Amino acid sequence: IESYWEAFRGSRLVPKRSEIDPRGIEHALEYTFVLERIAIRMARFRIAGSHLCNIMGMEVRGMPLSSFITPSGRETLGSVLEDVFQSPSACELEMEAEVGRKKPAMEARMVLMPLRSDLGDVSRILGCFVAKGELGT
Repeated sequence: IESYWEAFRGSRLVPKRSEIDPRGIEHALEYTFVLERIAIRMARFRIAGSHLCNIMGMEVRGMPLSSFITPSGRETLGSVLEDVFQSPSACELEMEAEVGRKKPAMEARMVLMPLRSDLGDVSRILGCFVAKGELGT
């Protein structure tokens, strides 16, 4: 997904959302998502692959990205989102789930890459989220 985004970006800082064609990333669609900025430091899922829905145990479209993060990590996530939207620049995050009773270890990698909307503002993110480990109950 990163190389796909880079190819569309070319010499520009940020590619347009309308240029993204799911057929170009069909091998990774289950891990792919598109976020929409809804407020400062906040974004919600407009489109989300099945991997994300399986991890959450529900459809995540419309939910804020922060719903994937423990409350203690949401401030950091908000800062990362602002960097992606404002710089604009791509960001890669390494994540770990909290381990506890009925919560096995899980590691994840998330990549966030800015996109321009049809209006020209940087208010979308093309993302990829891959988690490894067992889901808790």
